[in-house]
Amino acid sequence: MKKLAIVFFLITQAAVAQVRYLLPNEQLVFSFETVKGKKVVFAKDKNNGYLVYRYGTKDKIELEYPKKDKSSWGKFMYANYLRGGGKANSGMEIENIYFENDGYRYVIYYHYYAGDNEEPESTNVGLAVVNSKTPDKINEIDGKISTMKGNISSLRNDGLIKDGSEKYGLY
Repeated sequence: MKKLAIVFFLITQAAVAQVRYLLPNEQLVFSFETVKGKKVVFAKDKNNGYLVYRYGTKDKIELEYPKKDKSSWGKFMYANYLRGGGKANSGMEIENIYFENDGYRYVIYYHYYAGDNEEPESTNVGLAVVNSKTPDKINEIDGKISTMKGNISSLRNDGLIKDGSEKYGLY
């Protein structure tokens, strides 16, 4: 009986120790796991009170940006490009969210290419981190497509996030 109580205690403590990437008042916007097992999560307050980015392991949020208030929407930028037509027109969908923090630019992306006669169809999701002091060095963190939830494009039409196309281009 004592062993059963200890096992139960350890299981409940492990469950409590899990980090919450989505709070009860939040709605998932977009998330995925990286190939190295980290989590990338964009969430917003259900009443559009804020937008927040979280990154880390299952046990620890390594970066949460920015503070959770209405001004957070102005700290992010969004850029997209859509070209229909499938393989006949090398159709593509490029969706990026950008923000800058402590001298680094973060680009969370979803890119789909329909391919053509020479290139196969492909989908990429991930995070690129660029140090403003060495902008030619890009730290690419690949994501796993199978873990992707939500959709970056859900931010496109709500008018709360800035258009970053002119400032950053598409990447």
